[in-house]
Amino acid sequence: MENEDKKGATNKFVLSGEDGKLLEDVLKRYEKMLLGARRYSPQVYRQREHIILDIVKLTGLPPWKWTDNDIENWHIHLAKKRFKVSTFRAYTGWVRLFLCFITQNIRIAREIENLTGKKPQIPDAVINPIPHVFEAGN
Repeated sequence: MENEDKKGATNKFVLSGEDGKLLEDVLKRYEKMLLGARRYSPQVYRQREHIILDIVKLTGLPPWKWTDNDIENWHIHLAKKRFKVSTFRAYTGWVRLFLCFITQNIRIAREIENLTGKKPQIPDAVINPIPHVFEAGN
């Protein structure tokens, strides 16, 4: 689903049901945190949101259901696009920051646990992805 706001920016929430509603809410809170407390520009936030939603589209899953295999597949997807290692590291760092946000924010973590029955986790593949993809020659 795409919604146009007054400025013409498009927000793409690609999940339906409870996961979709929670993802939309979590992204709004994340945006508020980055734009407010961290003083990021709206452009930087949109870049980071795009990366998160790219993985959601690729996996068909919300971030709290991502597995190591899902992240590995996203890494392979990036490697096929021939990104530089520095870009790859930046994207992975953005994903790690977002996953830290949802796992360390007590309210969000509880909402996810209430919805899914388990606490959100950060897949190990987000912690040190570079050797997995680039040593394989992809």
